[in-house]
Amino acid sequence: MSIQNTLTTTWTDGSNTVKAVRQLTSDFETVLDVFAAAGVRNQPAAFAMVRSKAQLLVVQPDQAVTLTAGGVNAVQRVQVDGGPTGGTFTLTFGGQTTAAIPYNATASQVQTALAALSSVGSGNVACSGGPLPGTDVLAAFQGALATGPLATMTADGSGLTGGTTPGVVTGTDTAGVAPDTTLGLSPNIGLVWDYQGVAPQPFLADVSTVRVTNPGAADANVRFRLLSKA
Repeated sequence: MSIQNTLTTTWTDGSNTVKAVRQLTSDFETVLDVFAAAGVRNQPAAFAMVRSKAQLLVVQPDQAVTLTAGGVNAVQRVQVDGGPTGGTFTLTFGGQTTAAIPYNATASQVQTALAALSSVGSGNVACSGGPLPGTDVLAAFQGALATGPLATMTADGSGLTGGTTPGVVTGTDTAGVAPDTTLGLSPNIGLVWDYQGVAPQPFLADVSTVRVTNPGAADANVRFRLLSKA
């Protein structure tokens, strides 16, 4: 089904349909194609849309997908106190505990340890800062763990040595917030919104990033077409 056919069958007002098709094929068009591999969760893509200025929005996938917008990724902190000079510590997230992490671990080492947990997984956390103990490590959750509240990981610093009563403190710097918009899209059926209100506005707020979840066994391609005017 082409975008033009989708518009024709979706809108009952003939004049609006003709006008939208004309705009859609003009040079005044923002285009984004998102590839979402089979089984991927929260595949992000930058797609800016000012809700009050959007004239026409068409989103069409070739597989059944879920589209989300808005929300905030959780960011948690790992802090080593007491000036240890040796030993290790562990982190626990979602009921799973990491292998021993060196007292002076880099952000990369902490990330590797967390990503090895079944409760986290590869690609679902990005760590920065460090190395410990001088500089805290920040763990930003993403991918399958993006945009949602998460319990703060816990730590066991009993394996640290040296210093003065060394220990590990964890905390949440940025609380995760769920998406403000979640849309289930069917294969080859376009989601359409037009500025004259023939079809309802699907997004509750301005959009800077969209995320695609593809629960199926086949890869998906999602096409975005946006017309806007200041």
